[in-house]
Amino acid sequence: MAVAELREWPNQAERGSMETHIAKIDPIDLETAVRTCAHDRSVGKLVSTAHAVEELRMLTGDFTSPDEELANAVSAMAVQLGCAVLFDEQPGADNQALV
Repeated sequence: MAVAELREWPNQAERGSMETHIAKIDPIDLETAVRTCAHDRSVGKLVSTAHAVEELRMLTGDFTSPDEELANAVSAMAVQLGCAVLFDEQPGADNQALV
């Protein structure tokens, strides 16, 4: 993955103005999760919310916030960074019993 191809990191004013759906998530963690999960596709940079949410959970240690809220926060950051967003997060998938 060529991280350098993504738009420059948002400056402090942009980060401060971006509303996250969960106030306790650091915007830097959101940026890192999005950049880590961005893939080159024919549409440009593409971010899967399922992968980015899992990456964000690993970065922050937050395994209790609802998937929908994390996906919304990830998608807002991805759009700000100029990425297309694939909403493939399945609500409640983390609550299913593994057999």
